[in-house]
Amino acid sequence: MEEYKYDKLPITPAIIEELIIALFNGKTTKRDEIVNTVLEYHKNKGGLSPSARDFPRSVKKALENLSKNGWSSNKSYGFWKVHKEDSPVIEDNEEQEEDATKEVEIPAHAVYGNGSSAVYLYYFENYKKLALLQNNLTGHVRLEDQIETH
Repeated sequence: MEEYKYDKLPITPAIIEELIIALFNGKTTKRDEIVNTVLEYHKNKGGLSPSARDFPRSVKKALENLSKNGWSSNKSYGFWKVHKEDSPVIEDNEEQEEDATKEVEIPAHAVYGNGSSAVYLYYFENYKKLALLQNNLTGHVRLEDQIETH
C-alpha cells in the first residue's frame, strides 16, 4: 500500500487543490460534494482535520485558485468543473461567437401597424397575475427611453 504523502498533516489550501484535481479531474461536481469528499479522503488516508474553522470556504478559495490557472470553472451556482491536463484548458469561444451573431426571431403575440420603427413590450408574469386578481384587464405599460432615432 502506497503511503499517503500528507499523513499526519492538517489539510491546507494547497493540499485541497491537489486533492480536488486528483479526485475530480474531468468531472462537474457540486461544491458541497467536493468539500465532503476531499475532507473524508484526507482523513481516511491518515491526514488531520483542517486548522481553519471554515473548511468549505477553504475549498471555495482552492477552486477559485484553480480557476485562475484555467484548471477549473464555475459552471453554475455551486457547481464546478475540474479540467487540469498537462496545460490549462482554454475553452473554444468560436461557437459562442457564432451564437452571438445569429439573429434570433422573437415570436410576436400581436403586431399593430407597420413601418420602420417598433416598440417592444415585455411584462413580468407576476404583474399579469396581479392585474387579473385585481380584475384590471387593461394593466399598465411603462415605456422607457429606449427609442432610437435614425
